[in-house]
Amino acid sequence: MKCELKTVKQYEMAELVFKGGEPEGSAVTVDLQAFFFHGEKAVTVKGFYAGEGVYKVRFLPEETGTYPYCVTGSMLDFRQRYDAQFLAYNSTGRVLYPRRDIPSGNPGRGKGYTDR
Repeated sequence: MKCELKTVKQYEMAELVFKGGEPEGSAVTVDLQAFFFHGEKAVTVKGFYAGEGVYKVRFLPEETGTYPYCVTGSMLDFRQRYDAQFLAYNSTGRVLYPRRDIPSGNPGRGKGYTDR
């Protein structure tokens, strides 16, 4: 199993790679999905079979910060669930977190961010 994603750049593809057996039946219909969480958002992404016993899940983080994720699927030979997280950072290498002192719905003001 290779799933060593620790950091990824904001707006760049995060790729999780898993080794498993050949899919039973169709290689198009694979039981593999990942659930990515960021703040109040949750995104479900279906995985796919890349060939030669390799399965992948791809995700594009739109915001900086920590993304806990959970991967499930019947093809995971090590266990039925994998939990981990990665950190998304911007092009300057900084992680920006939403400021809590600026209301997000305040008209005329953009989102306030800080690097803590």
